[in-house]
Amino acid sequence: MLHISKRKCSALLREGVLPCTSTGKKTKQYRILRSDVEAFMKTPAFNAKAAKSPTSPEEYRARLEDLWYDAPDVLTPVDVQKLTGSSQSTVSSWMVSGKLRTVIAHGSPIMSKVQLIEFLYRNKR
Repeated sequence: MLHISKRKCSALLREGVLPCTSTGKKTKQYRILRSDVEAFMKTPAFNAKAAKSPTSPEEYRARLEDLWYDAPDVLTPVDVQKLTGSSQSTVSSWMVSGKLRTVIAHGSPIMSKVQLIEFLYRNKR
């Protein structure tokens, strides 16, 4: 209904942005009323986030550069996983296929933040 990821929805619930009740279970942990979701969709906070979503690849690149400003310039595959939210197998396939350029340093693959942003920018087109 909101067209957001499970991770984003979970964060909204934990932070109390979206009202819910806890079921006390590990799975299906939250109970949300449909009326609460519809009310949340009408809030300025929800509409502002929708308006801020990048529409063009150039805006996407600029947003990543701003978002990852404090990230290190040289990244390990684990850093790439954390930044992108991708799985280990996905990051590995990017490296093995040559889509994401890496260099072996001290026996471990590393890549630059700029290369990662360029890779994601090229795939956004």
